[in-house]
Order: sequence, then C-alpha cells, then structure tokens
Amino acid sequence: MKKITENKKILIIAILIIIVAGIIFLAVKGFNKGIIYDSATRIECYIPSGYEKADIENITNETFSNKNVTVQDIEKLNQIVSIKIKDYSEEELENFKTKISEKYGIDKDKLEIYEIKIPTTRISTIVKPYVLPVSIVTVLSLVYIALRNIKSKEAVKKIIKVALTLVLVAGIYFSILVIAQIPINEYTMPIALMLYVLTLLIEVIKLNKE
Repeated sequence: MKKITENKKILIIAILIIIVAGIIFLAVKGFNKGIIYDSATRIECYIPSGYEKADIENITNETFSNKNVTVQDIEKLNQIVSIKIKDYSEEELENFKTKISEKYGIDKDKLEIYEIKIPTTRISTIVKPYVLPVSIVTVLSLVYIALRNIKSKEAVKKIIKVALTLVLVAGIYFSILVIAQIPINEYTMPIALMLYVLTLLIEVIKLNKE
C-alpha cells in the first residue's frame, strides 16, 4: 500500500511539473498555431481550363520549397485554386506564375492572381465551439455521479475527484502541445474532446464498480 501511495505522489509531482512548465512556455512562447490558424496569405489563381490538385501541389513544392503550403479547391469546376502560405518572396511568386502559365498555356501577363491577407485566429475562437457541449456533458455526468452516490458520505469527494481528473488531463494535453510546440491544427480540439470524453467515461465506470 505504501508503494502505491509513493507511486501516486511521484505521478502527481510529474503532472504538476508538466503543467507548470506548460504555463511558463505559454507565457513565454504561446501556442504554435499551424498554417490553418496562423496569419498567412491566401493566393487565389484562376485557371480557365481547369486543373488537377496534385499538379498544383507539385508546382507549389517546386516554387515554395521548404515552406508549409496548403492547396484548396474553391469550387467544383476546379478553375479557381487557393494556396495558403505564411510567407514568400516576390521571386517565388513570379516563379509560381511562370510555372502555372507554362503548365496551362496561359499568358503570364493575363494570369489572374489575387493575394489576400488572412489574420491569425485567436485561441478563444478555436475553443469556443467546444465550450457548450463539453460543459453540458460535464454537468450531466457530475449530476449523475451525485445522484448515484446521494446516500454516500463520499459523494462530494467523488465529484471533486472526477472534476480534478478532467482538469489535469486537459492540462497535461495542452501543456504537452505548448512545451513541444506542436502546431495547433484542425485535429487539435477533436483529439482534446476525445481524451476528455474518454477520461470522463473511465472515471464513471470506475465509480460504478465501487
């Protein structure tokens, strides 16, 4: 029993170190936003004859080498392609225009290209859609735990334990993201939600077995 207690103490200390380190990194560096959420430029190019996405990706890889670039289709006819990139030089843009002109037989001077500046997305904006559903699930789960243990003297203790576990899991997850500077992308919040629900489910199952 003593060994288990000691292991728990070590685990708690390790968790606290990770979370404190995460808070420090957050204050100093902040989250590393991936290109989908960071400030960038969207280059829109009109190609009358249509294009294949793979061809555009090959061209961007050649012209914007070693840079994070995303290629998106804007409409079903594949005539307008959108390229999102954080930074690039005028030389790289001219090279891109040249390759597009050569590939699709368009006069370079008549090539329609628009550069649109995109501001960074706030973390609060990324998290906002998940706040309400997470809050509802959490409240309902804690109410369920309270009702199931209404006659137990440890009802409040169990509720606090579950709530604290959820907070710690979320804290560890986001601390790892900020410490390792893992880019925040479209998968970050769904993974966080999955971990949250899984943790909540495990805690409820454990309480049901007691």
